[in-house]
Amino acid sequence: AYRAMLARSQAAGDVAQVMAILDEMIPLIDGGDADLVAARGVLEAQAARMTPPIRRIAAAALAIDARRSDAERRQLTTQIVTLTALSTLMFVALFLLLVLLWRLYRGRLRAEAAMAAAREEALAAEQARARFLGMTSHEMRTPLNGLLGALELLEDSDLDSDQRDHVRLMRLSGEALRTHIDEALGGLGPPGDAPVLRPAPFDLDALLADLVAGQRIAAEARGNTFRLDPAQARLGTAVGDARRLGQVLLNLVANAIKFTREGTITLSARRDTGDAVVFSVHDTGIGIAEAEQPAIFEDFIRLPHRDVAGAEEEAGGTGLGLGIVRRIVSAMGGHIDVESSPGAGSIFTVRVPLPPARSDGEVQPEAGAAPLPRTLRVLVVEDTPASRTVTGTMLERDGHEVVLAADGIEAVRAADEAAFDVILMDVDMPRLDGIEATRHIREGGGPNAATRIVALTAYHGARTVARLREAGACAIEVKPLSRAALRALIAQVPRDEALVNAAHIAQMQAVLSEAQMAGTMAALGREAEALLADLEAGMPDDLGGRIHRLAGTAGACGATALNTRLEQIEAALETGHEARARALCDGLPTLWRRTRAALRQHGFAA
Repeated sequence: AYRAMLARSQAAGDVAQVMAILDEMIPLIDGGDADLVAARGVLEAQAARMTPPIRRIAAAALAIDARRSDAERRQLTTQIVTLTALSTLMFVALFLLLVLLWRLYRGRLRAEAAMAAAREEALAAEQARARFLGMTSHEMRTPLNGLLGALELLEDSDLDSDQRDHVRLMRLSGEALRTHIDEALGGLGPPGDAPVLRPAPFDLDALLADLVAGQRIAAEARGNTFRLDPAQARLGTAVGDARRLGQVLLNLVANAIKFTREGTITLSARRDTGDAVVFSVHDTGIGIAEAEQPAIFEDFIRLPHRDVAGAEEEAGGTGLGLGIVRRIVSAMGGHIDVESSPGAGSIFTVRVPLPPARSDGEVQPEAGAAPLPRTLRVLVVEDTPASRTVTGTMLERDGHEVVLAADGIEAVRAADEAAFDVILMDVDMPRLDGIEATRHIREGGGPNAATRIVALTAYHGARTVARLREAGACAIEVKPLSRAALRALIAQVPRDEALVNAAHIAQMQAVLSEAQMAGTMAALGREAEALLADLEAGMPDDLGGRIHRLAGTAGACGATALNTRLEQIEAALETGHEARARALCDGLPTLWRRTRAALRQHGFAA
């Protein structure tokens, strides 16, 4: 490389001269020793001749190295500048990235803060809505409940037939008003709250007759004929939620009246296959277009309709009725259909399971209940004077002994002083509400720790029901209580002897040692708690065998009511009546809690 560079430089002649001298010297050097000695002088002269051009060549080489070093330095400088620029750009990019990340992080913090604020605002709104519902329920329903109770007492007094009919119509109209209030407040409740069903035996024919009687005047005011299908067979007594079923049918009938003028509205009911009952509301009104039919079962949907003159007008109401109907029917395990066309009227058909209560149609008390004493001692806890008076009067007219309490504190005090056969506990009360009062009575260990406590409430969302159950309420009833509902509730009250067999326990104490008795009771407690825990998750596959074993243990321990209930569940499972078995299982937690309290009163911890 250097030779090539030198050949292109000013030292090219010197290089040629040196090469020529070398060519002359090589033959002399390659000769023998004698020749080399003889040529010594010539070689020295040639070497002397080579010195000047070699110096010039060296100087040229140094110049080339200098130029090459300058190029490398320039290249290195360029590289350093480039690297510096790149480093600067990378630093700037990193800085910008950090700024971006900080802004994103700050934005996320702001978003999280906004979400937290929104959650707090939503929670506050939910709490405000709950307070509003509780206050509105109390303020609107309480005077209405007092009015309905007083009308029922008046209807049962010494009246002539016309007066009794008028009072009955007033009561039925008040009950319809209460249903509409329930719907309006229910539409404002939490979206996730499903209708709470409380199945019990009821007279299906009486429910239909009352519905027709209560709505006939409204139907006639619009020139309509409203009738109950005379061709139907007697339906007798069914097991279901009479109040919810009445709410469904009332909505359908009220809509039929609203959209029918000078026509006919027919309510019919018949038993279908299995335990199903099919209800139909047929009107000759304006009808519903097929395209609009899917929307009518949504909440807050009000379809425009045409009056008799053909002018379009907006339907009255909240738009909640059919949405509530759909949810109730679904909760009951049924379905609803509609057939309609404009100008041809509508037919709404509801099919729900309503098993017969008994073949003779009579309402029977709760399974396992012993014969009731003639007079029960009842504690009525109600903060509203009108409701307290009405409920107390109904019970006293049926021959029961009644003690009244105005709030939870008075209730706990009364429950600590004397034993009662049943406690009717209002939920929403000042000073101490019904939930906490129930908890105090259960945990206080007093004479009513095992007494049946029935919670009375106007607003009964799923959360309220769960809290009442957890506190120890045996049942939850919706206010106001009609006289028939109150009597059915009282009929479910067992005597203390129905829970445990004191004579059997005494025989066990005479035969077994204290350690053996304690072990037997502990075994009962373990089996019962394990079964109840599994039932919370569903119906276990080995339910029949476990029910059979627990029934035997309960019978051996003298837990009479528990033994009877378990045998009924076992019989229902063996005969394939799973729905009845499931319904009986639903009452096991409360029955076990009362049985355990009764056993503790006999000195045993189960």
